[in-house]
Amino acid sequence: MLFAADTYVLDEDGNRVSKIKKEIKTAMIYTMNVTKEMDYFNGEDQLAIMRGYLTAIFGECESLYVYDTKQFKKYDLYLNNMFDPELKEQSKEVQFPKDCKKAYGLGERLAMSNK
Repeated sequence: MLFAADTYVLDEDGNRVSKIKKEIKTAMIYTMNVTKEMDYFNGEDQLAIMRGYLTAIFGECESLYVYDTKQFKKYDLYLNNMFDPELKEQSKEVQFPKDCKKAYGLGERLAMSNK
């Protein structure tokens, strides 16, 4: 987690000057319960604003969008008519390992670039 509130100081003219002396590559991983097809609010476009903030403060920021994640371990314990529990389980079995591999690769890239 990054907290960017203390990354700038004001110079004598009131301009912001970064306290960060080198670029720090960052990343954001967004997990969403909806499928990519259900993303009717253009989540990637909306969330790109946050990536822009981190890019402006720290330098390059990578994003990973993960769709169709499970919200409950046992869907039958909750009143939920929005998602099909069987499809959620299929997604977990098929897509989740792929998403984990992408997240691992993202972490590797960050670790190697910030040495």
